[in-house]
Formats: sequence, structure tokens, C-alpha cells
Amino acid sequence: RGSLPRQTVDAILAGVNKPPGSRVRTFTVRFSKDYRTIPPIPGLIDLIFVYVSALGRGLRVEIFSVPPPASQG
Repeated sequence: RGSLPRQTVDAILAGVNKPPGSRVRTFTVRFSKDYRTIPPIPGLIDLIFVYVSALGRGLRVEIFSVPPPASQG
């Protein structure tokens, strides 16, 4: 789960379609740019990769961005 709070990951997982009996794995990575756009948008971004697999349904990967934490001060 990387450095993200468990609540953040759990909130994202709550919105993911998970067939009964499926397996779910998450992988969190922080990038210096958002490479999902052309050209990449500079600035730190955390992406959560959600892997959902189920017997007879193959593997599905969904990617979610996590907004940066609100600055305190």
C-alpha cells in the first residue's frame, strides 16, 4: 500500500467492481509527472494500480489517482 493511508486505499477499493470469489491486489507508486497525458503533467502524483482476477474472467487492471494531501499551514 505504499505510504498512502489504509483508509484512502479502502475507499478506492469500495468503488471497484469485484466479482464473487475474486482476488484483489493493489500497488501504489508515486511519480514525478502524470504520464497518463501527453505531454506529461509535472508534479508529484500517487497512482494506485488495482488488479482484480477471477476464475474464468482473467485479469483486470484499474488505475486511480490520489489527490495530493491538503497543505497545512
